Amino acid sequence: MNTIKGTDELFAFHIYSKGRAIELKNELIKQPGRRVIFDGSKILCKEQVVSAILRANRAEINNTMMAKKWNVEVLLQVAATHQIKQAISLLDITEITEIIFIVQSSDEIPIKGMLSGFPEIFPDENIIRMYNIRNKSNSCLEIISRAAKVIVNHT
Repeated sequence: MNTIKGTDELFAFHIYSKGRAIELKNELIKQPGRRVIFDGSKILCKEQVVSAILRANRAEINNTMMAKKWNVEVLLQVAATHQIKQAISLLDITEITEIIFIVQSSDEIPIKGMLSGFPEIFPDENIIRMYNIRNKSNSCLEIISRAAKVIVNHT
């Protein structure tokens, strides 16, 4: 099952988008439902996404979101920043995006060719450098901890 652990209503998908990322992004944006989409190649680990979703859900329930919309709050949490412009710059889908990650409220596959769940994630040095990770042996834990600190500093 592709349900995000810790949530009852969110499902993970991915699609390899080489050469058609913008087209896929535009198609996903048009569809109804609660959804966040982002460049999957800019992720350090699955746990980064799962913890971001859990924090965004908690912030929405407690009315402490940094953003006005849930999907933007998730991007802030994934990027471990309180700057919307920075999160979008980091995670937005561009012409060179090769894999799109989707988290949505429906378990229905919105686009033909989309796969359930997230693939294994192996970030390269450029991604680790992009996040300014100091502890390369545990980059996942560092980005999750950094995101949690963003929330503490926001409240």
